[in-house]
Amino acid sequence: MSLSETNSLSINNVLESVSIISSMICYDNTPDCRFGAFYASRAPRISIKDFVERILTYSKIDKATFIIMMVYLDRAKDQLEFTYLNIHRLILGSLIAAIKYCNDDLYPNTYYARIGGINLEELNLIEINFCALLGFDFYVDRETYDKYEEVCYRK
Repeated sequence: MSLSETNSLSINNVLESVSIISSMICYDNTPDCRFGAFYASRAPRISIKDFVERILTYSKIDKATFIIMMVYLDRAKDQLEFTYLNIHRLILGSLIAAIKYCNDDLYPNTYYARIGGINLEELNLIEINFCALLGFDFYVDRETYDKYEEVCYRK
């Protein structure tokens, strides 16, 4: 999928979004056993900023999918606290959910697992658990979409 000029993601959008994500992080790294699939045994070496840039570069998602991804992340934070042990996997889970909700032309999960630096089995577990975390409710109404677009893109 190629990105049009008006639909592309800029580095400023990524940095703004990373700032938003980082502000959600709780510093208590105690795993919530209800959501074990999201917790790494140790914090990944890659920064949140670099991770977000990596997944956006290689997944080639468009602006709309990115905004939906941010909506899903925000919904997830209502269910569990974001920590340095789970944030990368939650970002990946929201990416997969948004891509599969918004697009018909998809790469296989093995591709996204490589982007995320995990194996296929872990990605599949993250995907199903993230969908369950959202209550399998992927719909985003226009008002919510517009609100997140405003925050992510500072019109």
